[in-house]
Amino acid sequence: MLASIAEMFIFEHELTHILHGHLDFLNVNYAMEAVDEDPIPLAAGPTALEWQTLEWDADCAAVKSVLEGFLDAAPRKSGEKTLIAVRDNTPLGSLEESVKTLSFAMFVATKFFERPGGPQGEDAHQIKHPSAAFRTRTMIDMVVTVLSYGAGRGFRSAIEWSAAGVVQAAEAWCSVFGVKPALPIGPEFEEIHQQLVDAYSKTWTDLHPQLDAVKLLGRLPPAVNNERPPIDEVLFAGMVFRPALGEPRRIVRVEGNTATYQIEQDAPSLPVDIDVFEFLRWAGNNAAWLDD
Repeated sequence: MLASIAEMFIFEHELTHILHGHLDFLNVNYAMEAVDEDPIPLAAGPTALEWQTLEWDADCAAVKSVLEGFLDAAPRKSGEKTLIAVRDNTPLGSLEESVKTLSFAMFVATKFFERPGGPQGEDAHQIKHPSAAFRTRTMIDMVVTVLSYGAGRGFRSAIEWSAAGVVQAAEAWCSVFGVKPALPIGPEFEEIHQQLVDAYSKTWTDLHPQLDAVKLLGRLPPAVNNERPPIDEVLFAGMVFRPALGEPRRIVRVEGNTATYQIEQDAPSLPVDIDVFEFLRWAGNNAAWLDD
């Protein structure tokens, strides 16, 4: 089963290169017919940062597809609060066991993608692929994205389950190969990680119009500062979340892209307006969705 999950992750990663227009982008702009796996970019091709950004996009889409596939995710019906529904029990076991198993297998898959150096090494501006540690952190972030504010499950649980699967995989990798993998933890990594996310986000914004013109299916992840679609208020109105520090808060109204929330206390409080998209980015790092 672990091998099947890893194979699905790799398949979905490569499929994203096709569906999100990466191949056509390379063909139109650089007369390249494939995403070659040579770790060093050609002088006449995309920059290393552009390559890394395309790989980042493919990783994110692959994690989302694997999670939704194995957790039997389905779109919510109109009027329900979360974007998707996931099963509490799957062929892999409970939701917790399933997330740990999926994270274990996808971590192993990222290790087979690994190249020497990577963006955290001295050749950061010469390598096409993000480091294995960065890809592992991307995987954990996507697990939290799908489970927490995609399916409305606990933010803390999503992190703990995914991280536990990664740690188990790292221990197994060390036992088999005698090499301890770098894990995405610690203040130093956090700083590097955020710098890379910012750089990839900016590059994705620059590439987005070209990729959007040649994509084959679906909708690309939004570009930073790109025109934002309207928010359907039924997805968010009434949702309750708890910041990392503070009292539970309830979204009481959504108009356009602005949500209004108030602190859940005995005494009513003044509502505060927030931008829904900015809130989602913030909530993914700082908040936990609560059951009503």
